[in-house]
Amino acid sequence: MEPPLLYLAVLALTAMALALVKYVEVTFIGIKYGSLRAIFKENEKFKNIFLRWVKRGNLMLASLQFLRYLLEIFFILFLFHITENIVFSLLIAFGVFLIFGEYVPRTLAVQQGVRKAYRLYGSFYYVAVFLSPFVRLLMLPADILIKVMGGEMVLNAPYMTDLEEQIIKNVLSEDNIQESEMISSILEFKETTVREIMVPRVDIVAVSSDVTFDELIDVIDEEGHSRLPVYDERLDNILGIVYVKDLIRVGRDNFSLSVMLRDVFFIPETKKINSLLKDFQAKHMHMAFVVDEYGDLVGLVTIEDVLEEIVGEIEDEYDEEESLYRKIADNEFIVSPKMTLEEFEDEFAIDLTEHEITGDEDFETLAGFIIAHLGNLPKRGFEYDYGRFILRVTDADNRRILKVYLKIKENDSPKGGK
Repeated sequence: MEPPLLYLAVLALTAMALALVKYVEVTFIGIKYGSLRAIFKENEKFKNIFLRWVKRGNLMLASLQFLRYLLEIFFILFLFHITENIVFSLLIAFGVFLIFGEYVPRTLAVQQGVRKAYRLYGSFYYVAVFLSPFVRLLMLPADILIKVMGGEMVLNAPYMTDLEEQIIKNVLSEDNIQESEMISSILEFKETTVREIMVPRVDIVAVSSDVTFDELIDVIDEEGHSRLPVYDERLDNILGIVYVKDLIRVGRDNFSLSVMLRDVFFIPETKKINSLLKDFQAKHMHMAFVVDEYGDLVGLVTIEDVLEEIVGEIEDEYDEEESLYRKIADNEFIVSPKMTLEEFEDEFAIDLTEHEITGDEDFETLAGFIIAHLGNLPKRGFEYDYGRFILRVTDADNRRILKVYLKIKENDSPKGGK
């Protein structure tokens, strides 16, 4: 006789609950604090709930594990009640636990992070608090065994670094927005790769090794850089860096570019910027060249780029603020192709996930979005209707998009330009 539909529903609900518990557990352990800022802004209640989780983090995790084991035991016993076959029940339970208790929730948690899971934290917090007395009781024999073996008590073992814990407890609980954003940047700092902050190859200002003194002065005057890369024939063959202060010291009469070149070092695009900062300090250098897996030059990064990830944009007297967009008429704008997709969605209230692209494309800017949709570099005048909005490439060269026109078909455009 087949088990009643109600029995199957109970088993299915238990498996789903098991998956949700594991999902919340993994997202909390592997949380990236840079992603919390946006959630805190849109959901004040989650901020309060999350701070409670952090203050009782070890107990929360232990309670979730306790709940997961309870669900697993219930699933096995209930399945045995239906089948009356312990071997069959254990085999089915083993498969369900691997799929719903490990593979599916863990993979989704790693891919989606807390951004998708945070709505579950409130409910599971109260469930964990309810179970905490039973957990503490079970911890007593466990702590005795751990102490005998020279370890720390279960609830004293850190699940995050002291820095992260102190920051989350004492800073994010305050209303100092500027300080909170800086601290969040520090926490996110260790997760950021060079590829995310580098100056891309097409934007590198460099000079050829056969440049004359006057030509070099003209480039420096036009670009306003204090250091310039020097290459031989092609940009991939970087010879060194020339410093403006060295030019001033030697003058035109004693100018010899090959003698003035400073050493360079190359780094992979996957390198974490916290590690790069240590390299800059150890080598007493301010610039590094970024290469891909094939050794081709893909960009450069300076110590200023790294520090800006913590303190925000650093502008000197030569920097000119680049406008993200400019309003030219009602619902019509000229937009920078360097605008990130996140900035584009925030400024124009447009959800680009409705226009996702299948494949392995990896892009972060509006230019990348357009190129991925077209499949190649669009020429000037290319226009595409996305339904709610229209994008047109108004300026481009043979390497990149330079300017984009945006028309929004609905009457809910931003209030101004930047």
